[in-house]
Amino acid sequence: MTAVPRRSPNLLIIASLAYLVTPAAAQSSENLDVTAVGRDPRWTIVGRTTSIVDIKGRHALKLDEGAGIGVVWLSGYDFADGAIDLDVLGRSQPIQGSFVGVAFHVVDASTHDAVYFRPFNFRSSDPSRHSHGVEYVSHPDWPWQRLRSEHPGKYEKAVLPDPDGDEWFHVRVVVERPTIRVFVNNQSEPCLVVDALSRRNSGSIGLWVGEGSGGYFANLRVTRDDRIRRVLQGLRPSIAIKGRPAVRWTVAERMAEYHVPGASIAVIDGGRVAWAQGFGVKQTGATDSVTATTLFQAQSISKPVAATAALILADSGRVSLDEDVNTYLESWKLPSNAYQVHEKVTLRRILSHSAGLTVGGFAGYRTGDSIPTLRQILNGEKPANNPAIRVDTVPGSVSRYSGGGLVVMQQLLMDVTGEPFPALMKGLVLAPTGMTLSTYEQPLPENRRHEAASGHDGDGLVIKGLWPIQPEMAAGGLWTTPTELAEWALAITEAWSGQSSHLLSTRMAREMLSVQHGAFGLGIYLEGAGDTFAFHHAGSNSGFRALLLMFPRAGKGAVIATNADRGDALIDEILTSIATEYQWPSRRQSERDVVNLTARQLQGLIGKYALPPGPSGAPVFFEISRADGKLFAELTGLGSYPRMELYAASADSFFTINDLPVAFTRDGSGRAQRVRMGQIEGHRR
Repeated sequence: MTAVPRRSPNLLIIASLAYLVTPAAAQSSENLDVTAVGRDPRWTIVGRTTSIVDIKGRHALKLDEGAGIGVVWLSGYDFADGAIDLDVLGRSQPIQGSFVGVAFHVVDASTHDAVYFRPFNFRSSDPSRHSHGVEYVSHPDWPWQRLRSEHPGKYEKAVLPDPDGDEWFHVRVVVERPTIRVFVNNQSEPCLVVDALSRRNSGSIGLWVGEGSGGYFANLRVTRDDRIRRVLQGLRPSIAIKGRPAVRWTVAERMAEYHVPGASIAVIDGGRVAWAQGFGVKQTGATDSVTATTLFQAQSISKPVAATAALILADSGRVSLDEDVNTYLESWKLPSNAYQVHEKVTLRRILSHSAGLTVGGFAGYRTGDSIPTLRQILNGEKPANNPAIRVDTVPGSVSRYSGGGLVVMQQLLMDVTGEPFPALMKGLVLAPTGMTLSTYEQPLPENRRHEAASGHDGDGLVIKGLWPIQPEMAAGGLWTTPTELAEWALAITEAWSGQSSHLLSTRMAREMLSVQHGAFGLGIYLEGAGDTFAFHHAGSNSGFRALLLMFPRAGKGAVIATNADRGDALIDEILTSIATEYQWPSRRQSERDVVNLTARQLQGLIGKYALPPGPSGAPVFFEISRADGKLFAELTGLGSYPRMELYAASADSFFTINDLPVAFTRDGSGRAQRVRMGQIEGHRR
């Protein structure tokens, strides 16, 4: 298991300062009664017998000596970031006889992180032993033997000033992922500072003793960042109606409402991944839980990550963003036509969705389908299920979203590097960014299928084949986790801010995050200015929905992935809760007034409106009804969508609490004939 990539020093300083100045209301402290071990069934004991004793002025928990590691942890307790304080007593003799410490992010007795001490080394005259006073370990992948062999001196240090190995000493472990700092006896300087080696972002708290060792523990106090709890219990719509009671939901409640079996969240704060957590299950009817390391389809968020590879090649001079793509395409050429006489398709135009290329998106394929080659996709030849990707307007003249353009780029990158697309993406982007779980392999290799969430339709039913197969890899083929997408966003932010150039140069990152055409930078959507400036991209494949949003100036953001077609509504509510709790510069809940309309004005809107057909070709309708003086809308033909209340901003303009605009066009009698829902238009049936 690979450690989370190190952030640049300046961003780590920002993160540390952010923790120090976090308002008291954002943290909650509580004493965990270790003397209740043995009486309180929530305490799980593995590998040791325990007793409660009075020793050297403390009423304490005693863990007896025994073979192997002993762990006692509080079941059901969740700790992500914060501080752990406790008093510990070991012994200085015999040598190798006392290993005592604290465990955190505990899953079970064999899966946890721990900081432990060797009191017999505290005052040793042997410099080597003295330097082994405190150590961080991460089980099962990083036990002390492996750490000392592969990283000597990095994860263990001396404890200074030297405590007495036969007396109580106070321990404070501050966890601000990825950084862990250890303080002893209220010293202002830590005796150990390391980056976590585990990808676990949360878990329980426990007491820990090593091979053959016993120990004593007292006064365990945990301070948690309470914002996480408030985010998860404070989901809210993006719009609050002025004068009406506040609406709040839990994650579990909204997952049930929207038929979303599983979700995964990573929150960025202070220029780091502050926390990440999974919810629900990978597949309806199964018990395999979603965790922070569960793979989800990134869907269209694959595009900005793939765009990074093109920008890296441009950074090194291997390609130009402004040359005709046919200069670099070898195994296939984009056919010329009258639209390209004076203007050419370039990488810059592809990445800013202004190349004039067709095919907005791709439906994907299912297990058992014939999977087309990339050439067949480009030419729209069977068994490809898309039309040919061609230029149908003058390049550079309009802004129009084109997944087809990214497929042209996929072929170009393969021709330039001579590598298959998954391999070139791993070498250029994924590995340097620490995205070790992520892959563009399509279909997902058999030996990794157990890591992935299955896709579900709007009713929460598993889709055929579990997930779409996306040979259009650059457009929608990335398998990843929110945590790893957050690491990509942080790497782009570091380059943009001049903090680091290990992925892109500052010049290229700033070009990427500069408006090129419409709302697009290079491969990414842009919004806002100054403190509200953000880059973002959403994703939508059959059975999956996702969103990435980053405020680079503020060092704040989030990535959310779900495994169901109605996950976008859940994502909006989670995002609004995060934005409010973490004081984002925008995207927080706003308040709106409602206009009172007459019964006749409302009556003129009631009816059934035909919208464009769904992906399967089935008819889709927007049905307007009225009850108790309120107006409601229901989307039918795309699975199970709940009825939405419409709030009037004017006689013809309405909105939902999730900020969906709905506008009607009436005839001379006041009867609506057309409706516009977001960007989708329909007519009265």
